[in-house]
Order: sequence, then structure tokens, then C-alpha cells
Amino acid sequence: MSKLIIINNNKKIVTHNGKFHLDEVMAVAILFMYVHNNKDWEIVRTRDPKIIDDAKKDSATWLLDLGLTYEMWDKNLDHHQNENLPSTQVLVTDYLMRLAEKQGNVEVIEELTFPIRSIANRFSDWDTGKNNIVPRYMEVINKLPEPFSSMVENLAVTVAKFNRDISDDEVQHAQFIKAVKFVIQVLENEVYEYRMEKKADKIWSTRKSLFDGKVVLLNGYIPKWESRAKAEDKNIQFAIYPSIGNYKIHSVDSRKYVIPQLDELSNLMGDEYSPEEIVFVHANGFIGATTSEIYATKVLSFIVN
Repeated sequence: MSKLIIINNNKKIVTHNGKFHLDEVMAVAILFMYVHNNKDWEIVRTRDPKIIDDAKKDSATWLLDLGLTYEMWDKNLDHHQNENLPSTQVLVTDYLMRLAEKQGNVEVIEELTFPIRSIANRFSDWDTGKNNIVPRYMEVINKLPEPFSSMVENLAVTVAKFNRDISDDEVQHAQFIKAVKFVIQVLENEVYEYRMEKKADKIWSTRKSLFDGKVVLLNGYIPKWESRAKAEDKNIQFAIYPSIGNYKIHSVDSRKYVIPQLDELSNLMGDEYSPEEIVFVHANGFIGATTSEIYATKVLSFIVN
């Protein structure tokens, strides 16, 4: 996780009780992900007018998804009073982005811009507190690209299933906390995937081509590198990359390009075959490993030529 945003004046989060929805759950999750010193925050779920009024006046309290007031720097972040406002998780994200910019927190700015802001925006348009109309919800869902439309729908439904008897505040509060923790994990997974994709872009951009482009030499592992290879260069047959102290040899498509089994490899390489250099070859020949980059390259020189 990136360096957290410094906000010294915090003590409480107030949001509505009863049935909870993805917008306020995600808003609270984002706060716990990105604001420092949040271990002792109190979470209050209520519709008591006095508590809400006190929260509006207290700049140390986050008032989320209720109060009919949007005053960013006072942390009063509701949207129901103005249909042009995005829902609460977007308001929280925007607030944190502005603070991160002031503090020069580049890593947080990047994560909040994408993927967090991107995810928050996609959930905003059909927030059940603002647009409680199923056809409009489905219209928005259907416009999203796969697999994001599935993620939107599935996460909303999953969070909704954390609700229990809405008349039992104590049980609902406990369920709300569970839902927040769940969404934090989902968002952390998305941030991790985003970071890995950026790392993969860098690794792919520095790849070396061997044997007339039939082999790519990577300086790290790239998930789904085969998709990149097929999209950019149909000549690629194998990749070599470091992995857990060894060097993997990986076929772009095992239906076309196969690493021979050890006896076949021995016959193919002759005197150049060194069994102590071979870590393994998978039974279907789609992947194998050697002890060094040099020997992985030597093995492929016999396979692709």
C-alpha cells in the first residue's frame, strides 16, 4: 500500500443506519485504505437529527451519504440533495485526491486516479440512494465493457447480501464493518492488479528478441504474457523469464509449440544436453525450467531452429 494521506483532524465517521449500500460502504473502505491514523475512528450509523447536525458542525467528523449537505472541506459529503453530484464514494475520492495533490503524494494520486476513481465512477451512476430505478441501473450496467459490468453488478449484489434485519442496529453495524473489510480487500486487489500491469508494461517494453523473433527474453514474469505476444507479434513461440531462482521456458501456445520431454530433449540436443541444468518439463510441454538464462536460451536454440 502507498504512503497514506496525512489528515490530522479525524475522530469519527457518521453514515446512515438501516440497509447499507455499496456507495457508503466503499466510501468508508477508501478512507480506511488511504488516510493515516484511522485505528481509533468511531463509526456511527444513525438517522438521529441531532447527531447529524453535530456532525455537520464538527470538522473532525466525516458525514457520509446523509445530511443533505455537500461541504467538502468540512467533510460533509452527501449527494442526495443534488442529482448532479456523484455518489458518496466519488466525493470521498475527490477529497482525498485534492489532499494528496497538496501533499505531493504521487503514489496515492496515481492509485486514486486509477483504479480507485475509475471504479468509484462506474458505481456512482446507479447508486440506489439516488437512482432507485432498476431499468436505469441495468442500462448503465449494460454499457460497461466486460468484465467490468460483471464486477459492478456482482460487487453491488455481494455487498447487499451482507445486510441482515435492518431493524437490528447492532447486528447491522457488525455486518456493515464486515462489508467494509470485504470491499477494502476487493479494492486492494484492484490496486495490486493495476500495479502489476504497469510493471508488466515496463518489462514487456524492455524485452529482447532472440532467434529471428521466435523467442522473447523478459527480465521478469508477466501474467498473461501470451496475450501480449499474440496481439503484437504472431512470430513469437516462446518466452524466457526468471522465476523463483530458475529460468522458465514458456510456450505461447502449447497446441503449436511444445517443449520436448527429457528423453526427446536429450536426443535433440546431443552432447549439449545437461540433465543437471534442467529443473523440470511439464508433461504437456507448455512450460519448463532451467537453472540459468544461458541454458534456457541454449535449449530453445535447438527447439526453434
